[in-house]
Amino acid sequence: MSGIRPASELLEGCAGFISEEPDFEVSLDTQRPSLRLRAEGPAATDRPIPSDLVLVVQLPDGTYQCNDDASGEDYQPQIDITNPAIGTYRVWVGSFATPQFSFSVSSPPPES
Repeated sequence: MSGIRPASELLEGCAGFISEEPDFEVSLDTQRPSLRLRAEGPAATDRPIPSDLVLVVQLPDGTYQCNDDASGEDYQPQIDITNPAIGTYRVWVGSFATPQFSFSVSSPPPES
């Protein structure tokens, strides 16, 4: 969970701070049509916006993707990958203020 390493060390322009080592590793061993990686922080007590998290993912080919807010109205980080490669996805969940979060992975079953 969140650390002191600037996320921008892994990908220029990526905001927030992460730990040195990934928080999760997600392995795909079969081809799937999509992969969604998402982190959710608790809502702050003094404002309706949830804790500000950042999600950094290293793809199996060694490149990185980063997201701070899924959309203008969804302040949780989410990365959607179409036709994800088989292999291991290294995931960092970082933050600006709080290390509390939940993490989920979803993917539809392979097409027959």
